[in-house]
Amino acid sequence: MRIGVCIPCYAPHIPYLQYCLNSIEQQTQKPTIVSISISSYTNKEQLPLASDYSFPILYTCTSMPQCAGKNRNVAAQAIVDQVDILSFFDADDLMHPKRLEKLNQAFTDYKLDSCVHYFTKGTHADRIRLSMIHWSEPTELVNTTGFTVGRDSVCGRVWWTGSLVRELGQCGHFSVKTSIWNMTKCVEGWGMGEDSEYVWRVVTSGANHGFIPSVLSMYI
Repeated sequence: MRIGVCIPCYAPHIPYLQYCLNSIEQQTQKPTIVSISISSYTNKEQLPLASDYSFPILYTCTSMPQCAGKNRNVAAQAIVDQVDILSFFDADDLMHPKRLEKLNQAFTDYKLDSCVHYFTKGTHADRIRLSMIHWSEPTELVNTTGFTVGRDSVCGRVWWTGSLVRELGQCGHFSVKTSIWNMTKCVEGWGMGEDSEYVWRVVTSGANHGFIPSVLSMYI
C-alpha cells in the first residue's frame, strides 16, 4: 500500500525536523511521499532539502499560526490523492526503522481502517545519536479487539484493555486510510488532547481499529 507521512510543524520545531526526516530515511519501507505543513513560517530556504532524501518531500508553509490538527489536515489534503494510508507523525519525534513496514503489514493483513502503536520516550541526545539508538525488534502482533472507548475531562479516549494495563498508544502517531480521513478530518481548535479526540471520533464512527503493542516510535 502507498503510505504518505503527514507531519505537522510550527516554527520552534523546525530545528528538529531534520532528525525526524533522518529517521524516515532509515525506514526499511520508504514512504511514497512526506507532506509537511509548517505554520508561523514562510522561509522555505531554511528547511531541510528534499534532495538530501530518497523520498519526495512536499512543504506547505504559512505565516499564520495553526494548531497541530490544522497542520495535519493541510499536510493530508496535499497528498490524499496520491496514497492509500495517511500516517501522522510529529516533527520533533523519531521513527523506529521498521515503523512504516509494520504499518503497511498491519493495514494489509488485518484490513485496518486506523491504527496506533506503542512508543518509547527519548531525549534530544537520541536525535543526535540516531544511528546508536537500540530499538527493540517489533513482533508480528496486532490487536484488533479488546478496545474500550470513553471520555474524560480533556477529550475522547480509546484504550486497548487486553492486558492488565490500559494502553492508549501514541495518538499523535496515528495512521488512517485515506477514505477514513476523507470522512473524518483531524480535529482542529480543540487544544490539549486533540489527537486522542480524533482517534476517538474515528473509532466511534465504526472504523476497524488496530493497536500494535511493539515500540514503533520515540516521543521526545
